[in-house]
Amino acid sequence: MKNRTWIYVAAGVAAAALPFAIAGASTFQLTQMIGIAIALIGLNVFVGWVGQPSLAQGAMFALGAYVTAMLCGIGVPWWLALPVSAVTVAAFAWLLAVPLLRLSHSYLALSTFALALAIPQVLRHGSLSPWTGGATGLQLERPKAPSWVPAELGSDAWMYWVALAIAVLLTVVLAKILAGRRGLELRSVRDNAIAAAAHGVHVSRVKEVAFAFSGLCAALGGGLYALNVQYVSPDSFGVFLSLTMLVALVVGGPASTVGPWIGAAFILYVPAWAERVSTAAPWAIFGFSVLVIVFLAPGGLAGAGQALAQRWRSRTKPAPTPGPCIESRPS
Repeated sequence: MKNRTWIYVAAGVAAAALPFAIAGASTFQLTQMIGIAIALIGLNVFVGWVGQPSLAQGAMFALGAYVTAMLCGIGVPWWLALPVSAVTVAAFAWLLAVPLLRLSHSYLALSTFALALAIPQVLRHGSLSPWTGGATGLQLERPKAPSWVPAELGSDAWMYWVALAIAVLLTVVLAKILAGRRGLELRSVRDNAIAAAAHGVHVSRVKEVAFAFSGLCAALGGGLYALNVQYVSPDSFGVFLSLTMLVALVVGGPASTVGPWIGAAFILYVPAWAERVSTAAPWAIFGFSVLVIVFLAPGGLAGAGQALAQRWRSRTKPAPTPGPCIESRPS
């Protein structure tokens, strides 16, 4: 356990030092990846740990981006706009969870898919254009870097460090929760809701809190996206975003700590790589890559990595030495 902790600490230090080693454009892309990873951390709780389907994460991501942009537009500091938008979207998600989570799995999936379709259209509607900017969208300023940030790194590195700090904090807090009683409740609801209820677990409350937490993480990721890109529009948050996030979680590995990070990197960098390989059919290459991973690693890339690590440890583990042989003598 201590070795694993040191590995995580070393990985965090290396990640924090990345802006010193890469160009500003790469830092910008990494910030985008972290924003998506934060949204996937929340989706992982609801889908991976509680076992409920959801296609609404892109819609919550959009709401977080828009609320952050609107608050910054009226003069609210970005460091206050982010948590306010996260809490607002989490409250909205909780209100939605009360009726939605009464539905069965298939109807819940359809309902969240309907949200992913509807939210961008609502944001585009002309009656809300004084606040949302309609089809044009909203612009906002990127947070200025503090004076201690080297001038050659600028705001790209500052946004990256802010996003990384939020993501690491969420990951650590969630790991603590999952290791305790609440984590046991989440897994019990996923594995057998009837048995969990018989043992005193408030199943509906667990699902509602998980959906609200999922919305909170999506809003944080969306807010960071808006601050990093400095622009939001309905076209940026179509239903394809929700579908892609679910694909990312499946590819990365649901119900795992590193799965959201792997999935975020996959959906950000693999399409770009596929476009360099073939400009005619990049999404065909992306889709084929997803199929290969699903067939070869049903538990996602994180699950495949854990299985390989366990197999390696079992091979390198020394065989137990036989104890002394004691012969029994007849009396």
